[in-house]
Amino acid sequence: MPKESFDKITVQSVGLLCAAASLALGVVYLLAAGAPLRYVVINVAAFVVGLCAVIAARCFKRSVHRFSGLFTAVASAALLATAVFGVTVEGVTRWVAAGPVLIQPSLVLLPALVVGFVRRRDLVTTSAVLVAALSMGVQPDRAMAGAMFAALAALACFRRDKFVYVALAGAATAFIAALVQPDPLPAAERVERVLFTAFTLHPALGFGVVSGSALLVVPAFFGMLGPHREAYAVFGTTWGAIILAAVVGNYPTPVVGYSGAAVLGYVLSLAALPGAASVRAGTQSGPASGNPDNDDGSDVGVRLLGENLPA
Repeated sequence: MPKESFDKITVQSVGLLCAAASLALGVVYLLAAGAPLRYVVINVAAFVVGLCAVIAARCFKRSVHRFSGLFTAVASAALLATAVFGVTVEGVTRWVAAGPVLIQPSLVLLPALVVGFVRRRDLVTTSAVLVAALSMGVQPDRAMAGAMFAALAALACFRRDKFVYVALAGAATAFIAALVQPDPLPAAERVERVLFTAFTLHPALGFGVVSGSALLVVPAFFGMLGPHREAYAVFGTTWGAIILAAVVGNYPTPVVGYSGAAVLGYVLSLAALPGAASVRAGTQSGPASGNPDNDDGSDVGVRLLGENLPA
């Protein structure tokens, strides 16, 4: 199968189908759990917004690539602003208020930022990753700091350059900082501990949400068979770590639970996965050249890190 066809099928077909199936299983759980209808509407709306962003990015892929560094910088600045000026609950500052709804920007922005770092590694994007890591340590957010560290550790297994090592050191420091700080927040109903509470309602619901969570990492396994293994490894590690955090702690269960931020963040991180063209670490764009170890094999990684609708 041609590389271009493989990537297109993996990202657009498998990834979006997995996201849609996981979302549907989550809708069944939310309705069975007696969640307000607005929870379902917000999750579905977040998926639609993410899908529109993917389509728009493909239509204007050259412009998106040209300004990818700017989008990355803006995303990291938004995460830092959240840590400094965001809504604080029990000493934890992870949210911004949109009317009566609290939004967690890290779930929207961080996965796409980290996946995009695979494609473009230079001073700007490395600085953005460090700012994002600082934000996770300050908030503190153990789940997202851990996901960031795990993803960059996975990338370091494939790409051994100074940008990766600097970013990994920053992520490790932020994760340690988050771990040593207290995180006293109780579990939010229908948002966190979903993989456990669903079984108390019905075994079938429990199986459904577990299956929906597993679907989120399926695109990574397909991608690991293709030419851009490092990007798919980072993608799968990021969401695998977020799911693991939801199992071991009081953190949002992505897509199957009420969290439009996670729904939108997942679709945008799918969009940030590479396509057919190639760039080298530390370059802006264009075909790969030189040492093949520096060839990221990427196309139009989406950096459309727009506003999140949900809580």
